[in-house]
Amino acid sequence: MADLDAIYNAYNEITDAKDKASEHVDAYKTIISASQGSDGAKRLAAQFIPTFFKHFPALHSKAIDGIFDLCEDDSSLIRQSAIKTLPLLCKDGPQHTIKIADVLCQLLQLDEQDLVVVQASLQSLMVQSPREVLAVLFRQGVKGADLRERTLDFITHQVMASKTTLFSDPEIELFFLEEMQKAMGSVSNDELETFAKIIMQTKSYATGKLDLTGLLNAYVAHITSEKPFDINDPESVKRVLVVGKLSMPLFKRAISAGSLLEFLATNILPRSAYDRLAEKQKTSLLRLYADSVLTGHPSASAISSACGLLTDLLVAIVPAETESTTPTPFAQVECVTNVMYAFATKDHELVEKEALTPRFRNLYMSTQTQISNLKQALTTAESKKPQDAEQIANIKNLKKTMLIHNNIHSAVKEFMKPRHLRSTKLVLHPSWKPLPEPVKPTTASVTGISKPASAVTTTSPGSAAKSTAKAHAKPASKILPAQQQQQQQQQQQQSGSTKRKTEQEPNTKPKKPKIVRGHGSIAGGSSPGGNSPGHGNKGSKQSHGQQQQQQQQHQQQHQQQHQQQHQQQHQQQQPQQQQQQQQAANQLFQGAQNGKKGSIGRGQGGPSSSSFDSRRGKDANGRISFLKR
Repeated sequence: MADLDAIYNAYNEITDAKDKASEHVDAYKTIISASQGSDGAKRLAAQFIPTFFKHFPALHSKAIDGIFDLCEDDSSLIRQSAIKTLPLLCKDGPQHTIKIADVLCQLLQLDEQDLVVVQASLQSLMVQSPREVLAVLFRQGVKGADLRERTLDFITHQVMASKTTLFSDPEIELFFLEEMQKAMGSVSNDELETFAKIIMQTKSYATGKLDLTGLLNAYVAHITSEKPFDINDPESVKRVLVVGKLSMPLFKRAISAGSLLEFLATNILPRSAYDRLAEKQKTSLLRLYADSVLTGHPSASAISSACGLLTDLLVAIVPAETESTTPTPFAQVECVTNVMYAFATKDHELVEKEALTPRFRNLYMSTQTQISNLKQALTTAESKKPQDAEQIANIKNLKKTMLIHNNIHSAVKEFMKPRHLRSTKLVLHPSWKPLPEPVKPTTASVTGISKPASAVTTTSPGSAAKSTAKAHAKPASKILPAQQQQQQQQQQQQSGSTKRKTEQEPNTKPKKPKIVRGHGSIAGGSSPGGNSPGHGNKGSKQSHGQQQQQQQQHQQQHQQQHQQQHQQQHQQQQPQQQQQQQQAANQLFQGAQNGKKGSIGRGQGGPSSSSFDSRRGKDANGRISFLKR
């Protein structure tokens, strides 16, 4: 057993040798033997053994065993120091990776304080040699009863957390998934679900590089991996249901459910096995079978092998007589009729068997009666206000029960028709699946008014302007006869005035601006009375451009003045129009009081001056215009 001085001397001897370090074998043996010494010697051994490990390949086994001894030391500091050095040994001796990975996998049993160091070392080693470490994790860790929980936790959190870096090579990811499929036979139902979640997070699953049919076969093999299937064992039945649940996403990826349907047809559907199940198990397994048929793309052989089994099931659970007192399990019947309808679209003879005809008739009559009763009960339950949690649950159960009977009634109705009249486009929504949410129409809100998106139409700019004008227009009040005459007269006056203005406008030409030319010297170098050879033409071009700009400015000013005058005239006319309308209304009111119809503004015998003034007005130009009688 070496003391501290001997360890330091051995370290200095090997360091000073440099390129000839491999010749000092005894010095390295001294360092290895320090793993059995005092705590101080052990800490030095944990530090020096990996430092010179590459120079002594003949002593690799003894050096690794020395580090393993330190990993089992009673001191936590010594254990952690030794565990941290294990990935360093694999860098200089990659042939020892599997052996060291196996030890690190076993060290996952340590307490939380050491577990963090073990996981970090194992993850570092996995980055160096992913294939070897992943193989050890699944073949040793997952299959070991004591290590399974910690290993699965490491795979779920540590491996998947670094999947972007670890699985940058698609081949490594496929190897990881293959090893996981091989380990499915030795895991529980919960662990199988964990595996399935991990698989669905990988790129190979998303892109279809993974063999999904092989994955389905691995799921189905899980049912009988530990022991043969026993219909009387609840755990075996639960395995079937778990496998069916995990297989549904594969069916949506266009994978055939052939292997699962074959298992169900062999072990569940025969009467000898089906009758031994509990009622709840029967319903759950039939729903699984229906989902596998409706979404799993069954082959022709799977359909032909199941037709006779489905007929026997329906004959067993549905009585032929309508007066029978045997209760009918409608939840199970719904599953069978949904599958039979799917099969009948390809094989019409399935529903034309003589034993099924009276049972179809019985189901048609009973479901029709039940639907009527359920509608009445649902109306009564929904009318009660307010509704507590119990009433809401009751309404939900009534709707679900009604959906079951509606599915059976619709399917049986088609079965009873002649072959050429049967519909092949009937949509039966299974009652055990949530109903699709109704599509909410998108709304386009305009000035506080919500309209469905389908009602929003594109309009041209002209029509948009008209609609805007209509939207801002106020509702017109009821117009009196005299008032209506005044408005017509005023409109004619305004139209006449606008015509006269438009006729005068073309004749009024804007005056040309007077150009003032200077007598001094021009900046371009021209002299008085003439232009210089190089700059005279340029000066004339500039003056012509200035003339055009001044003409445009003058035209714009003239247009602005014309618009201002028109607005002023319009504002002056509005008070006169309002005054005339008020006078006409007053005259009509006075005439009604006097009891004389049709006389506006007349006294006892003839027209008065006030009536004459009320029926005349002045336009914008000051001319007097008489109202038309």
